[in-house]
Amino acid sequence: MIQAVLSDAEEKQLTDRVVKMWLDDLRDLAYDVEDILDELATQALERTLVIPACFTSLGLSADTFNANLVSKIKAISSRLDELFELKTELGLEKIAGGTSTAAYRRLPSTSVPMELVVYGREKDKARILEMVLKNEPNDANFGVIPIVGMGGVGKTTLAREVFNDKGVEDFNPRAWVCISDDFDVLRISKAILENAVQVKLKDAMGRRKFLLVLDDIWSKNYELWEALKSPFMACALGSRIIVTTRRVDVALTMEPGGYYGLKLLSDDDCWLVFVKHAFKS
Repeated sequence: MIQAVLSDAEEKQLTDRVVKMWLDDLRDLAYDVEDILDELATQALERTLVIPACFTSLGLSADTFNANLVSKIKAISSRLDELFELKTELGLEKIAGGTSTAAYRRLPSTSVPMELVVYGREKDKARILEMVLKNEPNDANFGVIPIVGMGGVGKTTLAREVFNDKGVEDFNPRAWVCISDDFDVLRISKAILENAVQVKLKDAMGRRKFLLVLDDIWSKNYELWEALKSPFMACALGSRIIVTTRRVDVALTMEPGGYYGLKLLSDDDCWLVFVKHAFKS
């Protein structure tokens, strides 16, 4: 998305002075981000990685990084928001490589358990956990586990059950990122960066066994997938990435070796879910 907007801006800057100023500000911001990453990298080598319980909050703890760095990061985020607001005012649009705006959109998911009881997924959970925990030879140190199923079938709930299971507590760090139809490598990497309190993903993940959930992926762009996973190549053996998607072609792009097909709940389990929500006190 960002690259597509930049392509539009690069063309318009030839005739629009304001667009050129917007591009210059964006480039300056990129340099400031690099400086922050260097500072964070230095601190990351000296501190223990701390993972927050909920990975949808993008705030960095002042206990982990000093107030000066936290202030700089907030300032950069504020400047980035301003630039994107100005993008709309300038009429900059995606002209290549964008995703359809007609695609289904939903609220971002979270790793925090939403249901006290999950019906009919005990066997599915056990199978996914087995796939997560087993160590098999692989071309990379990490394996990808796609979960495929129609909308509303429970892919996110199943992934959340696995993510919060005690059996995966030795995966450190663990991170949850909701993707949806906008597969933006910069946004996803930033979310992982801030949630895991890390600097450069390759450095932070080095020699660590991690568990990452990428929820609700729509894009089957192979180049974007390769760009996203490249920082994880130096991770510890046994690391896992769980992917949820409605599309088989997306799953096979991320893991050509196969995927886990999630079926509909039985009539009895559907009735239990209905009764639970319909007659909730």
